[in-house]
Amino acid sequence: MFCPDSVDWGNLAAWVAGLLTAATLAFGVYQWWKFRSDAAEDERIAQARRVYTWLDSNHNRLVVGNSSSEPVYAVVVHYV
Repeated sequence: MFCPDSVDWGNLAAWVAGLLTAATLAFGVYQWWKFRSDAAEDERIAQARRVYTWLDSNHNRLVVGNSSSEPVYAVVVHYV
C-alpha cells in the first residue's frame, strides 16, 4: 500500500551512516593535524629544555648551562 507521508527508513539510515562516516573522517584528520603540530612543538622546544641556570656558591652570579649538543645564542636571563 502506498502512503505519501511514510518515511523510507532504509534511505534515512544510508544518509545517517554517510554523515557519521564523514564526521569520523573529519575527526581523524583533526587528530592527525593536532598530533603533527604537537610533535613539531615538542621538537621546537626540545633544545630549550636542556638549557638551565643556577646561582654560584656566593649567590652573586647566575651560571647558565647547556646540556644539549647544539649551541645557544642570545640568552637573556632576568634575575629578580
